[in-house]
Amino acid sequence: KRVTDNLNFALDSMMLKMRKGGAFHCFLPDETINMEAYSEGQDCPTGGVAMAFRSSDVANPDSVTQYIYKLDGDSALAVWHTGDTDFTPITADFITIDNLKFYVFNSALFTPKPRAVVVISGQSSLGGLSTDFAVQTSVSER
Repeated sequence: KRVTDNLNFALDSMMLKMRKGGAFHCFLPDETINMEAYSEGQDCPTGGVAMAFRSSDVANPDSVTQYIYKLDGDSALAVWHTGDTDFTPITADFITIDNLKFYVFNSALFTPKPRAVVVISGQSSLGGLSTDFAVQTSVSER
């Protein structure tokens, strides 16, 4: 249960921010990921290695924060947001991510709404047991 709770919390947190966000920018495998604001969306229907977007703050809707999610150290889901100096892992040490892909569609359009798909797979190892997992989730801008 700890494994699914940790992974679900990380994904739910990311998806909530994306749902309230905009300017979905998907990074292609050969693209440099800079910790900066990306004001324009970028599609990647074949899959990207990271994703940036802007999102309003739940506590302060007039405040906009830039987020970037990517695989960190080849095994953890990590996030950077405005004000941070580096990426911070948001999944526990007992979760190893083997594959993380972001797909963005319609980033430059208002109709249909831009949407993103996140595909993640790996293993969890806890108490001497190892379990494979695979998750796919999607979100569109509000």
